[in-house]
This record gives sequence, C-alpha cells and structure tokens, in this order.
Amino acid sequence: MAPQHGRPHGRAHHRRGGALMAASAASATVARRMEAARLSAGVALLPLAKATGIPRTTLRRHLAGLSDFKVSNVMKIAEHLNIPFAVLFSEPAAPVAA
Repeated sequence: MAPQHGRPHGRAHHRRGGALMAASAASATVARRMEAARLSAGVALLPLAKATGIPRTTLRRHLAGLSDFKVSNVMKIAEHLNIPFAVLFSEPAAPVAA
C-alpha cells in the first residue's frame, strides 16, 4: 500500500521551480543522522533553529530529508548538537565475521 502522500517509500522530495525533486541520497542520510542526534539530545526544533540561525521552516525541511543541506548549515547543527561533523558523513562499520 502506498503512503497517503502518494510518494514511494524511502524517497524524499522537494519543489524547485515548480517541479518535484528528490533530495540526494547523501543528504537524506545526513538528515536522518542529524534528526536522530537532535531527538537523542532532546533539542526541540525551534531552539535549534534559533541557536543556528537557520530558519525553522528550512531546518524542518532539511531534517525531514526534503531538501539538500548547505555544508555551513550541517556544521552549525553538528556544533550545536555536539556531534563530530565527520560522523554525519561516515559509512557505518562493517560487521566483523567471527
């Protein structure tokens, strides 16, 4: 069954120039990691927006994976959430065979 919004699972979309566009896979991965870090830290969206200077609506769209990030915004969010910038872009470690 398709989601109610009519989009396939796992793809984020945004409008650019009137056309529906998908956020890049890398941006969506970073968005998931940042949103998880935000929730884990117990930081609400509005205080994060104010602390980073990123408009709340823009921040919400970024963290939902609906639009690509500027590197400067990723750095601001990572710094505020006290997470290493590189962690957001690193590949997960492969399981070690026993």
